[in-house]
Amino acid sequence: KKVYGNAFAKASERQLVQACHYLDKPQKVNLIAIEAPSSGQGVYTRDQIDYILVTCYVGFKAAELLAHKTHALNISNKQISSRTASRKFRTIIHTGWWGCGAYGNNRQMMVLTQMLAAYWTGIDELVFHTQTREHENDIRAAKQFVDSVLKERKLDNVIDKIFQLNLKWDRSNNT
Repeated sequence: KKVYGNAFAKASERQLVQACHYLDKPQKVNLIAIEAPSSGQGVYTRDQIDYILVTCYVGFKAAELLAHKTHALNISNKQISSRTASRKFRTIIHTGWWGCGAYGNNRQMMVLTQMLAAYWTGIDELVFHTQTREHENDIRAAKQFVDSVLKERKLDNVIDKIFQLNLKWDRSNNT
């Protein structure tokens, strides 16, 4: 928390070392690095909504495809035991308030687009990390909205429905 965002650039080496938690065992981690839109104001435009959905979709689909490819390669290279290989493979994405800090994106917008992208790309589980329960209503509203549009076949119709929510950009938290 103390070295997040702009504080990271200003932190001393000692502060960075103290902020780290070292793991006893190495872990395999795959990261998705996608940038949220920034510097918006007022109600999200259709183009902004489209950009967010497409960016999320592409990042999540890449994760889903590469996870399966890596799993298959590990099986063929015998880096996975036959017992592990026989279990159903699942793709899990851990995420959070994408773009809602320094960039000032709307929390409900960013969580509902991630939920839609996870559903459309076949992600098995989306784990959403928060530090507090302060924004549970945003998550709940996003889930209700997503459930209401899952049967919609046309992306333009989904974008129209998101646009009709009149979700507004929030303020940057200057991190």
